[in-house]
Amino acid sequence: MEKPTIIKAFKKLKEALGQTQNEESVLISMYYLKQYQELHEITASLPGNKLLDWGAGHDHFVFVQSKLGKTVRALSPVEDEYTIYTKTLVALSEKGSFEYKLTKEPIVLPYEDNSFDIAVSCGVLEHVREFGGNDRKSLSELFRTLKKSGSLVIGHLPNTGSWIEAFSRRTGRIHHTFLYTKKEIIDKVTEAGFVIKKHKRYGVLPKNSLAIFLTRFNEKNKLVQLLTSFSYALDNYILSKLFPWIAQNHLLVLQKE
Repeated sequence: MEKPTIIKAFKKLKEALGQTQNEESVLISMYYLKQYQELHEITASLPGNKLLDWGAGHDHFVFVQSKLGKTVRALSPVEDEYTIYTKTLVALSEKGSFEYKLTKEPIVLPYEDNSFDIAVSCGVLEHVREFGGNDRKSLSELFRTLKKSGSLVIGHLPNTGSWIEAFSRRTGRIHHTFLYTKKEIIDKVTEAGFVIKKHKRYGVLPKNSLAIFLTRFNEKNKLVQLLTSFSYALDNYILSKLFPWIAQNHLLVLQKE
């Protein structure tokens, strides 16, 4: 049996979303996939099959993970602007092989101890204090629900030194309320009991703006594909390595030992 690939799983997501909300053009673009491709590759390399997507968002991530063979659970800790497409989540959960839960509890996770091999927090931890939660307690809860030697992957965690955040604040654009220094996030995850296996800062280019711009064009266009690949190579392999202190986000891979 042919092993599923990220690209094939993502195409199934596009097919599913095409029947739910067509206006999600950025979400179902190949440019958007690239923003999450490293997370998919990381989880694919980690041992174990039971995965928790804490926060869920659009839940594109957990849908792709389910198609890649993971047994996945999606949890939204609050129903507000951060649960962006609740109807889409429900529709995808009905179409895919994953379970979706919505809870108003901002801290305690509705799972037993040692339930998951992998947990993913992508663009979530920085928001929990905004709806009555606590990031330290959330990290402890994620630690509790992971099996021994289980992994927590944190992505899209906003960096204090980000020039994009600074520009957005100065110009009155949407920005994050809470940002993290490298020392702060390392202190918090180690306090929760995690061992850090990987940390980096990434995202010097304004990827969301680029994605919105490029989705105006047909993504099958060779020039659009070239611009997408070039911008990501430039950002990931050059700019983020040369100027990590002004990059947009932190990425961490943690282990429960």
